Amino acid sequence: MAIEREDILNAVVNILSLNLVGVKSVSRVIKDINTYTSIDLPAVTVIGGDEQRNYEGRRMIATFEVIVRVLDKEDGTSKNLETLNGIISQIEKIVEDNPYLDNTSVFPVRITRIETDEGWLFPYTLANIYIETYYSRFEQNRW
Repeated sequence: MAIEREDILNAVVNILSLNLVGVKSVSRVIKDINTYTSIDLPAVTVIGGDEQRNYEGRRMIATFEVIVRVLDKEDGTSKNLETLNGIISQIEKIVEDNPYLDNTSVFPVRITRIETDEGWLFPYTLANIYIETYYSRFEQNRW
């Protein structure tokens, strides 16, 4: 069976769920920020991003971006920023240790960028970590 976007997203959720310390949940469910309580945080959401496809005859190779969103809520101390940075560091290490995402990526994955909300969502802290992954398949009906 060919690896698809869903397989990659599910692999990222599974890998992060097994390896992240100090995170309350890892999910693919996008929730309204106002529905989170302090009991739910910090939380990680895995989202599918942009995809680019290249064709070589009947073979298609796709570059697929996975967005790992980390959300926490400020409590008036620097603890949350330290928590956010700690989770980002953990995710960097997990990606480094799992370059093929449990054999769902045909080439080694890499983190392409990390963005934070820079205080815009106060009292929440948010980071998006962009991971570039790859999958391939043969298309029977192409040419």
